[in-house]
Amino acid sequence: MKIGKTMRALITIIVIAAVLIPSVAAEVEWEEGTTYTLSWRSPSFIKSGYTFTAYDFDGKGSVWLNMTKNNVQVATIVLSNKKENWTYNDIIRLQAWNVTDERNLSASVGLWPLDPQAEVTIYLAKDIERAPPSVSVDIVIDKNEYSLEEMIPVTVNLEEVGTDPTRDTRLDISVDGMQVIYGDTHYSYGTLEKNNTRTVRLTLQFPGLPDKPSYKITANTSWIGLNNSFRYVTYSEVVKIATPIELRKMPPSDPGLGDSVSFTISARNLLNRQIHATVNDILPNYFRFTNKTPFGIVPIPNSTSMTWELNLSPGEKKEVTYWAVPQRSGTLSIEPATVKWNLWGADMITRSNRDTVLVHGPFILLTKTLNTT
Repeated sequence: MKIGKTMRALITIIVIAAVLIPSVAAEVEWEEGTTYTLSWRSPSFIKSGYTFTAYDFDGKGSVWLNMTKNNVQVATIVLSNKKENWTYNDIIRLQAWNVTDERNLSASVGLWPLDPQAEVTIYLAKDIERAPPSVSVDIVIDKNEYSLEEMIPVTVNLEEVGTDPTRDTRLDISVDGMQVIYGDTHYSYGTLEKNNTRTVRLTLQFPGLPDKPSYKITANTSWIGLNNSFRYVTYSEVVKIATPIELRKMPPSDPGLGDSVSFTISARNLLNRQIHATVNDILPNYFRFTNKTPFGIVPIPNSTSMTWELNLSPGEKKEVTYWAVPQRSGTLSIEPATVKWNLWGADMITRSNRDTVLVHGPFILLTKTLNTT
């Protein structure tokens, strides 16, 4: 089957374009080639998982091949007698020999399509599993939560993990509105060779008036890979603002059975803005209230729950106290208090420490003996 002038012109343009595109791949070492004779009777061969099938001859010394893998089209190839090599990702190289042309056609021109042939030699790179140009990126932070006043050290690591170098390699870091205290967020590295690494160090801080409970750090890396293709990879880490209210519950120390003892709850605002907080607690098991008033609030009769409404200025600490009497000796469990607040449009809650109290008092030890008389 012959092709027209338009097709030949297109092939010429493709070949010229391939020559003009500069090669950036490293020098490739090739294994010894294997030669296959393709014809209509035997149009295909398989090598390294790829299938090559001849589907057209032009009678002028060129053959057209389809290259597939797992029944998926990979490339269309045109090979001519002893002409340029054709390469794929620097892992496969093809060259054609003795492709049927006008000089070796049979006497009857009309019969030549019945038996055209082409010898095709395939070469495999010695490192057939070579990886295309690629970059890995990760972000390292010391912990997941920081207070508003803390500096946040961030390390971004890049590594070229492909076999061939990347070109026009760029790194852009998004900090989601946090303050950049040290370092830059935009970098251009040009070409990165295999196993080359780059490390970027930043120091960040939450904004003075945060508008959400967590912030995302994102590293966007892009590069030019094989066939001038644009590639990119993104990696993110989330940094949370540590609980803005510090809540502690301090039970009595070594009380005696029947003693009147105090429980103190402290709430400290760690933000640089005012917070309205609601502190809740429940009277521990085996305790009863005394007649003392806890922080100006009389407990509800027959209830074991207590609530305090607190307005906390930036950095302010407030304490609430209630009094109770233990009704049982031994080690008693003290459940945590809770504090609730609304910030950044979201309801939040945190709990105090959990503790135990050893209550001293008399106890009865029962023993049983057998009198045999």
